[in-house]
Amino acid sequence: MTCFWGQKVAYQYQIRQLRYQQEFEIFKENLYGSMTLLDDISLAASERLMGMERVLWVINGTSKGDLDAIWDDYYKTVLDWNVKQLVFKTKLIQYIDDDALIEDLMDDNDSKLVLYQNVEPKSLHGHFLRAHRIIKKLYECARHNCSEKDKEFLMNSTQNEINNLGRAIEEYHNEFVKRVYSMAKVSKTDFFNKGNRF
Repeated sequence: MTCFWGQKVAYQYQIRQLRYQQEFEIFKENLYGSMTLLDDISLAASERLMGMERVLWVINGTSKGDLDAIWDDYYKTVLDWNVKQLVFKTKLIQYIDDDALIEDLMDDNDSKLVLYQNVEPKSLHGHFLRAHRIIKKLYECARHNCSEKDKEFLMNSTQNEINNLGRAIEEYHNEFVKRVYSMAKVSKTDFFNKGNRF
């Protein structure tokens, strides 16, 4: 009888350890997926930001290149960002499920307000919309030989928006890392509180 109870206890222990091991594997996959997602978001945002910078530099005369070709390169990053937004949102839900991070990335109401009422953007996508609208005006101005005064005003406005966008990207990145590691810390604490050891 003692042998039977010993086997039952050992079996229950093994089942519990297997469940904890599976939970830990899921935790590791989510952490890895989250950080990979952050890399993807950062890469797409940085490429778009750099595309804006290149357009501004060519118009400003601090860089050489064909303005239309540079604009086409930049516009590819706009399309890439817009196409990937839904993927980013889906992966955020899959790995993190944090509504605030999703809204900080893309908020439809914020986008509408930025486009139609010219309010300060709250989401990263809202910052992109605002900067894009201004750099597009600058591009059109440069292509149609607008006055130097208008061009100078638009270059300064564009540089300010690019700077704001760069800060917004950095803030999103930092908030993302802070939240993911905060969740990882809680998950790891929960994992160890269940009696698990590596």
